[in-house]
Amino acid sequence: MRTCNFRAGLLAMALLGWGGHALARQAVDDTRLREVPAEEWLSNGRDYAETRHSPLDLIDTDNVGGLAPAWSYDTDSTGTLEATPLIADGVMYGTTTWNSVFALDARTGEELWRWDADIPRGPGGPHLCCGPVNRGAALYAGKVYVGLLDGRLVALDAEN
Repeated sequence: MRTCNFRAGLLAMALLGWGGHALARQAVDDTRLREVPAEEWLSNGRDYAETRHSPLDLIDTDNVGGLAPAWSYDTDSTGTLEATPLIADGVMYGTTTWNSVFALDARTGEELWRWDADIPRGPGGPHLCCGPVNRGAALYAGKVYVGLLDGRLVALDAEN
């Protein structure tokens, strides 16, 4: 089993840049993807420029030594997790090996929902050159999109 803490909730809180207030939910659209709010991570590299850098400054050289995990999440997965989690409206979306998808409250680590693609393992399942890894999900128009190991593309309701 893998425990995934993405540097736990501290990274999430730093990326989100708030002290626990609720954010209004709105669908990810073209404008939001072009102008990513500072507290969000809407795509693999955060934005279309693939900057992979948060513009927030809550964590700096003066306080980085005091960081400690705020929460962790057991993905109940074996193997290597290679996908970047996404954050929108205070929800962290992630994928595990074998295409399980989960949504967490980024403030607390509480699981909001989980979906398992039920990809067959072993004989009868997909031929995998590099193991059951994936590159994560995409968010758009109230959906979480995931390309599955067996070639399907699914769109899940981001709310549930």
